[in-house]
Amino acid sequence: MAPGGIVAFTDWLRVGEMDGAYLENVLAAMVSPDLATLPGYTTMLERHGFSILCQEDISAAFIDQYSTIYARLEKLEGEISEAFSPKVYGIILGKNDSIHRAFSDGKMGGGRIIAELNAHDGMS
Repeated sequence: MAPGGIVAFTDWLRVGEMDGAYLENVLAAMVSPDLATLPGYTTMLERHGFSILCQEDISAAFIDQYSTIYARLEKLEGEISEAFSPKVYGIILGKNDSIHRAFSDGKMGGGRIIAELNAHDGMS
């Protein structure tokens, strides 16, 4: 990335404390080794020569969006069960239930980050 280059992204974030089993269920559902935090992203970007231009918690939008997705999934029970099997639908619903619960419980949310690579830290 050239000096002055901009990186911008949104991501699911850990915004509340999760105990061991709760966190394990969420990570397993996401098929992820960890769940980032907004301060964690800031630290990582700054360590790699970026200046943070914007960082904001946009958890409300993520929670609303995932609630909509989850409601749609519940309405698709018959279609998914018929096309694949009730067992497959149960697995899909269970994984999504763990994620939906984390959003609903205020333990998971979302963030938006925009950062600029500092001129003296350009990478090839």
